[in-house]
Amino acid sequence: MAAAADTRLSAPRSPWRALLPLFADGRGTLIATAPVVWLGVALLPDLHSSLRLPAWIGLAAFVGVGSEVAARVAAPEPAWRRGWGTFWFVPAGTALLAIIWFSVFPERPRSLAPVAVLAVIAAMLIQRVEVTGPPSLRAGAHAISIGLAFAIAFVVYATSAHAKTDWSVALVVAATAFAALTLLRDARASRRAIFGVTAVTAVVVLELALVLAGGPAAPWMCAALLVLALYGCAGMSHAALEEAPRHVYVELLLVSAAGLVAVAVAAARV
Repeated sequence: MAAAADTRLSAPRSPWRALLPLFADGRGTLIATAPVVWLGVALLPDLHSSLRLPAWIGLAAFVGVGSEVAARVAAPEPAWRRGWGTFWFVPAGTALLAIIWFSVFPERPRSLAPVAVLAVIAAMLIQRVEVTGPPSLRAGAHAISIGLAFAIAFVVYATSAHAKTDWSVALVVAATAFAALTLLRDARASRRAIFGVTAVTAVVVLELALVLAGGPAAPWMCAALLVLALYGCAGMSHAALEEAPRHVYVELLLVSAAGLVAVAVAAARV
């Protein structure tokens, strides 16, 4: 009997069952975020145009702070090692894009407000899994976080394309930097090295953005090319910091080349 009990206690839990305690840690932050996002999506699009931007930024900042707190509460040491200060980008960007989407389309159905809330909460939970979830799920959660960060960067690039204003340059640099930091936050390297390659990535993407801004390319095409530049530069930097084998560089080049071909084909058909 005792041996059987010891066997049951020592048996490894499934990864999904191990996630349940993770969701319980710091649940107050998640509970507080949900109604705020719901009210923001439902009410902020109806504000006067002069008040919308500050309100949008304020709500996104609230979600971002909550995301940082949630990651810190769930796992203080892993959150610091894996990039403390970068966990706000994906949830805050998701909330901001949801509010803007509801504002751009006045015929929006109110029934979609819970979808926006679920998207923000899901982004927060994915990052919590990345920080302190089961080892078998952390890599997948990190990949999803990278994809979401690149998607937000794509929207920023498309919005800033051909916009000859100072704020567009700042948005491109900020989106590039935080998307790159999201990709690099699992790298086994010093913070100085990570910040250095992030700065290089931001400069490369900004230079390409300035070149494309003077051309006839469509905004979506400019955004796609900038995302490919972000992926290539940040991916190569990550591989260099990790001292990855040669085939990783080949894979990065093949994916970048395939992306360029896809963009060229799509542009030709438009």
